[in-house]
Amino acid sequence: MGRRAESGHALIEVTLGLTFLAVALLGIFAAASSSLKLSRTTTDTQAALTAIRAQLAEMRARPYATVLASYEGAGFDVPGLVRRPGDATAGRIRFLNEAETATRWGTAADLDGDGVAWEVEAPHAGFRILPVRVEVDWRDEGGDRHVEVHAIVYSPEGT
Repeated sequence: MGRRAESGHALIEVTLGLTFLAVALLGIFAAASSSLKLSRTTTDTQAALTAIRAQLAEMRARPYATVLASYEGAGFDVPGLVRRPGDATAGRIRFLNEAETATRWGTAADLDGDGVAWEVEAPHAGFRILPVRVEVDWRDEGGDRHVEVHAIVYSPEGT
């Protein structure tokens, strides 16, 4: 085989090697980019959950008789999160009625002690416990995100 043929084979080998290297590097960069986006989403989700826990702690620290009037329909923002277009706040608080509670937790609940469960009346001051949904919606480079927590606020005295 002549020198010219050998140099042609060497050129093809180098070209193939560089092509494989380029494909491998593109894969590594794509994986690193995805990892950074996932890390950001995880950080944002943690911020949303921290804000939800803070709202629940604030509710539980108040006198029970004032919780419903103070928080029903209330909104709150979460530092570092971008609200979705059209949303007044990133976070919202909503108390559930008996029917919603039964559907969510799979069991009937007589929250106001009137002997009738599954009522669809709005939560009211007569509820012995207050099932609450606290949710946060935000937008990041990956799209719209949502996290919610269902909890119960109750009177330690049972009133």
